Amino acid sequence: MTKDSVADWDTNPSNNTDIAGINITGAGFVSGFDGALREMMAQIAAYSDTAQDSVANRTELKAADTSKLSLLYLKEAGREGVFKWTTGNFSTEIAADTLEGVYVKANAIVASAGAWVRQHDGELPVEWFGAAYNGSDDSAAIETAAAVSLLSGSSIRLTLGRTYTVSTLTLPGGLSVVGCGALRHDGTTVAGDVISIGANSNIENLIYSTPTHGNGMWDVRIGTGTRIAYLETIADAQAQGETVATTGDNVWIGFHRAENMDRPLHVDNSAGVSLTEGFTLGGYDYTSYMRGIRLSATRFYNIGRGVMRGRSANAIDESAGYNSILLASAPDGTIAGGVWEDAGEHAFRIGGNVGPGAVETARVTVGDLLIRKCSGSAIKINPNYTGRAKAIHFVSVVGVDVGYTTGVTAKRSDGLRLSHCEDISFGTVDFVADELATSAEWALRLNNAKNIVIGHLGAKFVESGLVAIDETADVASGQGATQGGDVIGVHINSLVGIKGSATTYPFSFVLPNHSIGDVRISMDVTGLTTGLIAFNATTTLSDIVEFSGRVTTSATATVSNPPASDNFRYRNFSVNGATYSGPVRQVQSNTATLTIGSEPFTLAASTQLGAVFAQTQTGTAALGSYSTGYMASRAGSSGRRGVGWVGKQTGASSQNMGFAVVLNAGVGGNDIFMDGFIVNHDKSISHYPPASVTPTVNGEMTIQLTSDTSLAIKVKGSDGVVRTATLALA
Repeated sequence: MTKDSVADWDTNPSNNTDIAGINITGAGFVSGFDGALREMMAQIAAYSDTAQDSVANRTELKAADTSKLSLLYLKEAGREGVFKWTTGNFSTEIAADTLEGVYVKANAIVASAGAWVRQHDGELPVEWFGAAYNGSDDSAAIETAAAVSLLSGSSIRLTLGRTYTVSTLTLPGGLSVVGCGALRHDGTTVAGDVISIGANSNIENLIYSTPTHGNGMWDVRIGTGTRIAYLETIADAQAQGETVATTGDNVWIGFHRAENMDRPLHVDNSAGVSLTEGFTLGGYDYTSYMRGIRLSATRFYNIGRGVMRGRSANAIDESAGYNSILLASAPDGTIAGGVWEDAGEHAFRIGGNVGPGAVETARVTVGDLLIRKCSGSAIKINPNYTGRAKAIHFVSVVGVDVGYTTGVTAKRSDGLRLSHCEDISFGTVDFVADELATSAEWALRLNNAKNIVIGHLGAKFVESGLVAIDETADVASGQGATQGGDVIGVHINSLVGIKGSATTYPFSFVLPNHSIGDVRISMDVTGLTTGLIAFNATTTLSDIVEFSGRVTTSATATVSNPPASDNFRYRNFSVNGATYSGPVRQVQSNTATLTIGSEPFTLAASTQLGAVFAQTQTGTAALGSYSTGYMASRAGSSGRRGVGWVGKQTGASSQNMGFAVVLNAGVGGNDIFMDGFIVNHDKSISHYPPASVTPTVNGEMTIQLTSDTSLAIKVKGSDGVVRTATLALA
């Protein structure tokens, strides 16, 4: 074959002495152009000299689509073997004479005999455009390759095993990128975007690394409609700046891995004119982070399951917003869940309303969450005091060492902290301890919240208490009354807990300026040493506040400042084995302490009770002591308008048990119960002398012991006259 034969260049490169001034014989061929020239030669070799030299063929190619990239080969005298790029019509040449200098300037082309072209339809390695992957800045070469690829409809290739250095890189919209080559930031950028990707691009792999850097710059910004199958952003050391940002609709990321990036991902549309829609993240793995994922002014999103772990050194100060996931004006989305460890503050937070229209975060579903060692709450919903979060559902939450800061010191933040929200539901929630003694301060703290439903709440390792309703929670300083609100509709179907601090009540309801209502808690609580429930002195109940279940305590299940309302009650409640078949209502003025489970059948003022009470505590083995009994009163009654049936020891032996009917003959709210009559263990009937009683209803008869020696029978006739017969007793 001759030197002019195209095929000979690929099959026997030693026959060629020079192409574009670069020696391609022997090892020089390999080192000079690597595999790029081989690939190009293979494409050209398919064309015969005869066909390519024909005038007809040149004419046809000149009229071809000018948006297509072509390879130009000139066989003119003195220019044999020179390759150039052209847009297809030969009117201009945007090329230089060497591959490595390609696309540098525009030169006129002499359309003379011997010139031919071939359209290139394959991938474009960025090496063809001068990318050296040797630590020098490859930004211009990659941008050139990207521009050429749009003309040809080809993809650019980042070659596996090679790292391309960039300062700043702007990639056009509609770009296709294939290959697994990596991009390395040279550290020169201090503000703005390092890599900016245009709209509707399709990228197989974007693997990016950078030296550490400060705030004020984004590593990768993604345009509307762009798809990235695999995204990796890694810093050599802890980086305070943001990593990945987008404001565009329909952005899709298959999987994102980030390391040493304080803020790995932010969909930030707070300054836009409409909400970002259609963001998808298939999965993620973040190590050494401070703020994981933040969605601002975003809707119709889907976040897959992922892992976040390894707290950034910059997160130790627990500043606001250092969350694993933060939603701000982010309605209509799903978050699959995951394992989140070492959040700088709250692990999951719904924050303020931002962006266009400052819409409410609503209609969000969150899957199974395992939350470990967050500095703040496991879940916090507080949309900046004035907004409201609505219709948020969590499948399950496990919080481990909630409130962890450094070492084994607990910050003691609440496990669930919900305010300015409504229609919030949880399937199951459990707080457990690992490295700490306690996990969270309060299991649940509420303010200005409506319709909160929890299927199961396990809180055996909390610091202070189980449920707190507090109108000062999550309000601006001094704004408790104005930014607080009613707490209505709190249903906890199963609460299993152990009270924390000995100085607090496990349930604390403090809403002096607002109302509480429709609160229903079914519990199994142990470890009480102080009391059960504390109300503030001016609690307003707009609806029922009801407790049911079981309490075990070494002290007494007391209620501080019980509300003076029929709406406060217990149903099927057990305290240390004493069962209250309810509803049992507290009706006395809320200036005293109610002791649940106190003995009602003693000769002393005791708890104000209502409805049906089943007392199963056994009295002491002594004459006159009481055992199991029942008490009934009118629902909604004031004082103790009730009667009781109670077992009573009527002999010296503890086996001598009779049955007593106890009555309230007093007129005050704290009057004692007294025996009316007794069926003794020996089958006799005993009767205590009452005060003088006169029949009040026509036809009524009373029988009274008027003294130890006389019995009076009184009858009120139909004429209203009371007639008395006295019987002397021997």
